[in-house]
Parts: sequence; structure tokens; C-alpha cells
Amino acid sequence: MSGEINGYSDDAAQTDPDKDVLAVAPFARRLAEHLRDVDATNGYVIGLSGEWGSGKTSVLNYTRTYMELIAPLREGETASIVMIDFRPWLVSGHQDLVGAFFKVLSEQLNHTPPRWKDAAAGAATLGAELTGALNKVSWITSFVDGGTLAAAALLLKAGFGKASQDWSKQPSLQKTYDELRKILASSATKIIVVIDDIDRLQSGEIQDIMMMVKTVGQLPNVVYLLSYDRNAVWPALQKGASPAVRVNFAEKLVQQEIALPNPGFERLLKLLLHQAAFLDIDTGSDRWGELVEVAMRRWLRTPRDVVRFVNNMRFAWPVLQEYMQPVEYLAIEGVRTFDKALFDWIRDNPFYLFGAKRHSYSPDEQYLQAQIFRATLSASEQVHTVDLACHFFPHLRKNFEFSSAAEAEKGRKFTISQMRADAIDQRGIGDARIYDAYFGFYTPGEVVGRAILVAFFANVEDEEHTYRTLREATGQLVENGWYRTFPLFEAVSARLRVSRQEASVPLLRAALRVFSELAGEETGKEAEDRMTTGRRLFQDVAKHLPIEQTVAVLCDPGDRVSLYALTLISEWVRSPQVELHIMGEPREQLLTSVRRRIQRAADEDRLRELPSLHAALTVWPEDIADLSVPREWLARHIDEPWLLPALRLFFLHWAHRKDDDQRVLVLGNTIPAFFDVGRLKSTIERYLADGREDRQQVFSNVLKAIDEYKARSELDAALGRIR
Repeated sequence: MSGEINGYSDDAAQTDPDKDVLAVAPFARRLAEHLRDVDATNGYVIGLSGEWGSGKTSVLNYTRTYMELIAPLREGETASIVMIDFRPWLVSGHQDLVGAFFKVLSEQLNHTPPRWKDAAAGAATLGAELTGALNKVSWITSFVDGGTLAAAALLLKAGFGKASQDWSKQPSLQKTYDELRKILASSATKIIVVIDDIDRLQSGEIQDIMMMVKTVGQLPNVVYLLSYDRNAVWPALQKGASPAVRVNFAEKLVQQEIALPNPGFERLLKLLLHQAAFLDIDTGSDRWGELVEVAMRRWLRTPRDVVRFVNNMRFAWPVLQEYMQPVEYLAIEGVRTFDKALFDWIRDNPFYLFGAKRHSYSPDEQYLQAQIFRATLSASEQVHTVDLACHFFPHLRKNFEFSSAAEAEKGRKFTISQMRADAIDQRGIGDARIYDAYFGFYTPGEVVGRAILVAFFANVEDEEHTYRTLREATGQLVENGWYRTFPLFEAVSARLRVSRQEASVPLLRAALRVFSELAGEETGKEAEDRMTTGRRLFQDVAKHLPIEQTVAVLCDPGDRVSLYALTLISEWVRSPQVELHIMGEPREQLLTSVRRRIQRAADEDRLRELPSLHAALTVWPEDIADLSVPREWLARHIDEPWLLPALRLFFLHWAHRKDDDQRVLVLGNTIPAFFDVGRLKSTIERYLADGREDRQQVFSNVLKAIDEYKARSELDAALGRIR
């Protein structure tokens, strides 16, 4: 039940040694043997020391089980062993404590398991004789020092006359106590009194119970097994001791202290994985290994840490399990459980963590925010907290580790695209949408479910199925904090880039077909975003196939892939800025194939069907120094009204510079290679005269470039004449 999603743990101690996951059962058996064999002629006090939540009560339960198995002591021996539990935190006040202690001894001796008591022939007579003495002690102690509430209740219930008669018939407390010691000394029975959770008591109560053990409780053949956290009990004892004995006072009360064995990190980790089996964590992943080193060794110190941790994880997982990776959910829940300062900082700073369209932080602001948070941490906290923050948000490391904002910017090692892919594939709070879902406690509708993604890659050898799935996913663009995208495309790309998921030729063909259809949609900002998203998916699929396979698909794409899509991909392949480089013979093979298609379309007067000519004009010439073929074709169509709109992206491509002067200069160097500048200028002037304000800026820059070109040409000519 513990590993199930609804199997909440109540932190109850374990009782069955056969189910011991922390390997403390051998220690418990040895403790039972030691309790059996220890010489308690004058009484004996053993302390079992362990950190709060370390499993002391479970060890005591195992010890009790083993004690039943090993009594009697050894073959032929007649002594018996009786184990009695005394819970002091149910009693308040010193006198009540002493009375309750002897009463518990009296009651439990009459209910001791037969297997322990029947080991000796004389055990049958122990009950009446010993419990009689114990009853006297407990009855008398309830009246000493002026009486207690318990005594008052007794008097009211029984009647004052009868109670006073009973009191007068009882021997003195000292005589009764001596009688009890004599009976215990002559008995072959060893009584083991287990007092657990002493560290639950207040300081004064701790002093009371320990003093009772060493005074009236110090009895022949009685062994006390005291369970406590030394860090809580020792200071309380020192506080209550006189200055003369304060240094070694605690050691005087406890004759032997046994430390609970440390279960070790590996056993605690095993317990965690067992209790959190509902997460089904991939312990072979790099992210799990990183989390273990960065945080888990610090988080897991006691079994109670594991219980708290697992119980915290059970609540939200049913809502988020389809969208978050188990290890990422475990990581942020661990921060919530054990690193509250970091958790609060992550929760309260979404703008800083994600930036982009949420909020724009300058490099100086980013650096300052990191340093402000770091200053709130102690020196010992800084290293592990920074490492853990960077586990979720790797791009933060540059702001934490460098001594200035300028150095941090230079030290940046993460591209936005790779950072984004990592966050999406990891399915943790590094993805802004999952971050919002986790802290807002809702289902992130714009995130592709894990099961959907698994099913997608299970069918990537089926081109038609893959194509239909991708096409259905193009229904709506969503914001992701950096750009607009289709969630399934984004998830597939991230899985390919980060998890090294195998691609396939059918997947590439399906992605190419979808990209071709997106590229053929109407112009406009949304259409451009859709096309860019489709191209990005094709690019990521192609990167994970051998270049020869990618080129083969592009050279024989089939009738369902448009020439426009091929020209765009070919232009993209030639660009030094893209991540996928097709070099050498494969690239020439691809470009030759596309050029033939462009030429055939030009001969058949089909180039006008392309939404834009910028890619075709870039790819068409075999040699950039010889643009005669596209120049001649442009000259034939320069006066036709469809041409200039189709050239808009061409001019934008060459004019992509920071300021107008640079745009004009680049255009002024490029335009004359493709156009008769005089005819182009007159065509643009007529075009703008029709009131096409949506194109005003682009074509105004072209006119400026033409004027600049003419001015430079005239100047060059004049200089030539002077020379």
C-alpha cells in the first residue's frame, strides 16, 4: 500500500522485522540478546540514542519480537524475562509519575505473554507476590506530599472514612519499597522496562523521569531501556543538575548508551523509491543522478524525512502526472519540503525566471536579482542552493557564478532554443506553462501529455498516421513565453533534441508535407509563425537522420511538397546561421535538384504561383557572381503587378540590418545585380502611388538604395574621368 498514490503514511513505527527495509533488524536482535544477558543484579539503565525520526520505535518493536523468540535465556536455564512499556508523556507531575510507574508494573505483570513468564517454574507465583507489593507502592505514592488530584478523586469516590481506614492499614512507603526490592532480588525474573519518546517531554519532565529511574526505580533485576534523542535530553539533564555534577550528570544516570545505527543514504533512498513507487521514477536518467548528488543526499537523513517527503508528493501528483516528468515533480516537491527559502524564491519570481514576453529584464537586472537572493543565504547554504536552482533553470548559473553582469553575459553558455528544448523535454517547472500549472494547481491544457507523446513516437514509421497527427496539431498557435508554436511540434522537437529520440524517414516526409502546406498559407504574421514552427520541426527531424537520407527525401519529395517549400529549405540549408549544415556533395546534389525545379517552373510560367520569390532568387543562380538567369527572368516580368508583392521578403532579407543607413548600403550593393535599377524604381513608384501603405517602409528603403547607388555610380564615373 505504501507505494500507491493514496497510501498515505501515518508515520507509524514498523513492527515486523521481516519487512525491515532499513536493515536495522540485526541490530534489534543483538539488542534483545544484550538485554537478555546483561547483569542487572542492582538494576541497569541502557540508553538507545537516535535522532528524532530515525526509527527508534521501530527498533524497539523489533527488539520485543526477538525477545519473545529468544526467551528463555539459554537451554536449561530457568529465568524468565518480562518486557513492560511505560509511557511517561501520558502522566504529568513527579508524584503522579512515580505512582503511575509502579501501577503500570503491577498491571502489565498480570498480562505478560505466557511464553515469557512460563519459562520458569517460579514465574507463576511472581504475579501475586510482586504485584501485591507494587500495588502498595503505587497506592501509597498517590498520597505523599500532600496528595494529588488522583488521590482526591479516589477519596471522593470511595468515601473518606473507608479511604482513611485503608491508609492506616498500609505499611510505610519505605517498608513497602524494601519489600519490593527483596522480592525482585530473590526472583529469577528479569523485568525490562521500555520507556520510549523521552524527547517528547518538557525539560522538567525529562528530569523527573530520569531521576525516578535512578532513585525509586532503581530496582534489582530491572533493566531500563530508555529511547531518546540525545540532543534533546542531554541539555535538559544538564540544566537540571547542580553545578558540581553538571558536566557528567547525564552519564551518571545512564550506565550504557547505545547509538542507533545510521541507516545510510542508500537505504533511505531505497525506502524513498519504495514508498514513492507510484511515481515510477527512471533512476537511470541523468536528471535523477544529478538530483541525487545536488540535493537528495542532503535531504534524506532519517526515515521520517522519507515519510514527510512522500506524503507531500501524493497530493498534487494525480493532477500533474500526465504533464510532468516524475523526477521533475519529485525535485520541486523536495524543494518545497526541505528548502523553503528556495521554494519561495522560485514561486515569487516568475518574471525573473522566464522573462521574454512576461517581462524584460536587462542583463544588469538579471545579475542583481540573483545576487540579492544569494545574499539571503548563509555561506553553507549558498553552494547547494545555487546548484539546485540551476538544476531547474540552467541559464541562471551565469548570474550566480560571475562577479559582474558584464562577465555573466559573456559567460552565457545556453542558447534560448536549447534552453527551451531542455525545459520542454524535462517537463518540469523550467517550462513556464508547467510552472504556472504547478503553482496554480491546474491542468496545463497547452502542454502535450506524456502518453500522447509516447503514442506519437510509437507510430513514426507510419507516414500517413504521423502526417495526420501533425496536421491535426496545427489547429491553434499558443504562446510559450518565447514565440508562438504548436504544442505537439514543440514537444516532438524537444524530445529529439534533448532525449535523443530516434527519428525516421517517414517522420521526416510527414514533417516536410506539413511544412509545405503551412508555407503555402496566406501571408501575415500568424501564417509566418505557423510556417516557422513547421520549418523548425522539419529541421529537428532532419538533424537526427543521416544527411544522405535527408537529401534523398528533399530530392524526391513527391507531388505533395510544393516548390516554395523546397526553395525555403534550400535557402535555409545554404545559410551559415542555421544549425543543420549539409555540406559538400550532398548539398550540391540537393541544390542542383531544386534549381532544376525552379528553372522548369520559370519555363512553364509557374513561378508566379510562389507566395514569395526571395528563396527562389537566392537558390536559383549556381554562381553568385553570375546572376544572368534570374536577372533576365525578372526583366521580363518587372512591370507585372504580382511581382513586387512577391519580392517583398526578398528585399527584407537583404535589408535585415540595424539601421536605415546599413539597409540602404546593402540594398544598394545587391539590387543592381538582379535588376535594371531604372525600371525597378519606376515600378516601385507606381506601386506606392496606389496607396499601399503596408509596404511603404520596405519599398521606401529600396528607393533610397537606388538613389544611393546612382549617386555612387555618378561619383565613381566622375573620379574615373579625373584619373
